[in-house]
Amino acid sequence: MEKYGGQIPADPFEFSKLPGVGPYICAAVMSIAFNIPLPAIDGNTVRVISRLNSINIPYPKSKKKIHALLSRLIDPIKPGCFNQAVMDLGREICTSKVPACSACPICKYCSARVNNDVDKYPLRIKNTPRPHYHIAVAIIWNNKKILISKRKSAGLLGGLWEFPGGKIKPRESGPDCVIRRARETLNVLVDPGNCIKQIKHSYSHFIITVDAYRCVFVGGQPRRFGYDDFRWIYPYEIHQFAFHRSNHKLFDKIEGVVSI
Repeated sequence: MEKYGGQIPADPFEFSKLPGVGPYICAAVMSIAFNIPLPAIDGNTVRVISRLNSINIPYPKSKKKIHALLSRLIDPIKPGCFNQAVMDLGREICTSKVPACSACPICKYCSARVNNDVDKYPLRIKNTPRPHYHIAVAIIWNNKKILISKRKSAGLLGGLWEFPGGKIKPRESGPDCVIRRARETLNVLVDPGNCIKQIKHSYSHFIITVDAYRCVFVGGQPRRFGYDDFRWIYPYEIHQFAFHRSNHKLFDKIEGVVSI
C-alpha cells in the first residue's frame, strides 16, 4: 500500500519483491493479468514438457531446461492462456499415472509417446533417507533459575536460544552426554536426574530425538566456550527469548513456565 498505492506492480522484477511471490506466482500473475510472456511452471507443466521432449535430466535439475523450452514455445500474444492450457493438459490428460494419450491434442509431437515410455517421465531424484541423531539436553536449575544458551550466529539455527546439550556419542548414555556437553560448552558441572521428556523433531535434512534431563547446577563459572551467550533466567521469562522450535516442545515439562 505504501510503495505501490494498492496497485499490483506490472513489472516482474518489482512484483517478485513482494512477500510470498516466488517464480511460479510471478509468472502466473504476470502472464495472466499483464500478458507478459513468462512461463508458469508447476508440477503439471513439468510432466507435460518432460514427456514431450523426453528430458533425461531428473527434476528439479531439469527446471532450467524446461523453462528455456517453454520460453521459446509460449504465445507472446496470449501467454496467460498458454500457461493455463499447458497446466490443464497436465491435470486433465497428461496425468501422472494413467495419461489419456489418445485424447491428447499434441500426442503426435510427444517424444515419450512415440518411444512408448511415457511412464518414465519426468525423471526424479530418489530421496535418500534423512539421517537420525539422538540428542541429550540439560535443563540446569540453580536457585529457581535455569541456564539457557545462545547458538553461534553462523550455522544451522544460528542466533537462537536453546537448552545446552548435543549429540549422544556411541556407547555414551544421555546423562553422561549432558555432563560432557555442559563442561565442554559452558564450563559448568551438573548432576543429571531423570529424563523429563523425549521429543522427536524433523528438519529438512535430518531428524532428531531429544532426551531432556532435569539437572542440578553443581559448580563452575559459566563461559562461552561453545555459545555466543548464556543467561540464568526464571522459567516465566522463557518466552522473552527466541528458542528454536524443537526446544518449545519441552516447555510444558519445566516448572514455572507460563503457557502462552
